[in-house]
Amino acid sequence: MTSAVQGHWFRSTGKSLIPADSEAIEALTRVGSNSVVRVRVMKPRRPKHHRWFFLVVKNYFDNWPTAHAFQPDNEEHLRAWATCKAGHRDIFGERLSHTDRDIHRMADFVEKAILRSRKAYSFITIFNGSLVMLTPKSIAFDALDQEAFSPIADGILSVLETESGIAVASMMEAA
Repeated sequence: MTSAVQGHWFRSTGKSLIPADSEAIEALTRVGSNSVVRVRVMKPRRPKHHRWFFLVVKNYFDNWPTAHAFQPDNEEHLRAWATCKAGHRDIFGERLSHTDRDIHRMADFVEKAILRSRKAYSFITIFNGSLVMLTPKSIAFDALDQEAFSPIADGILSVLETESGIAVASMMEAA
């Protein structure tokens, strides 16, 4: 299941790493003996925490206030919105200075934003004086290790709690 993009699984034996599966053995065979390679060492995400997080987000979607200005289409839409609000996002924007050229620059921005937004949920807003499109960065299981994922997940849940007025603890109980 691993790939060159996602990496290979190794087991730590103190100060050494040994292949944990046949794909890792094959990768080392391709590298050859005494080769210097660059390795990104990361612990995998905890599947239980991953599943729990997505279940809590689903519970927020199921209980999202109908009076809130943002009404998500589904739980993925809600998660994308909260991810952007939590700051785990890419920003694509165009600074406008209120001249006649702005109309053409805005049209160019909208055209590019439409093309980019086909890949994921995106949100157009004014941010620091610029017209911007916010797109959530990935929180996929293989994209972040547990250490990187935990503060992002906490930030997303904090946004959901603040915006909905529903305590995370009550959403956890439902999970």
